[in-house]
Amino acid sequence: MQQILGNLLSNAIKHHDKDQGIIHVQADIVDGTLILRVTDDGPGIDLRYQAQIFELFQTLRPRDEVEGSGLGLAIVNKLALHHKGKVTLISDPDKERGASFIVELPLPAASPVQSPPHIAEAA
Repeated sequence: MQQILGNLLSNAIKHHDKDQGIIHVQADIVDGTLILRVTDDGPGIDLRYQAQIFELFQTLRPRDEVEGSGLGLAIVNKLALHHKGKVTLISDPDKERGASFIVELPLPAASPVQSPPHIAEAA
């Protein structure tokens, strides 16, 4: 979880096109699934590039413009898939600024709580 959140925050910071921006993080549990949403007010991600951002070593801007290896979002996706979850991107810069990454991860099944052993009282 720490790696996923760290990579999403780092991505939002690195790719913002202004000196200041807003990143909103929200986490909820719905029907046994952790839903993590990281939303920024940056330039967004063009629809034609959205599939490739989850591939290894893919960056949308040259490495001399932004420091990055193209691994961050690929790692987020791999980790989510490894834990039987998924990552969804919502961004359409033609309509509004910003991007939202939604990570859904099933929570592990809770182990049943056992009652403490009964202690017999002496009569």
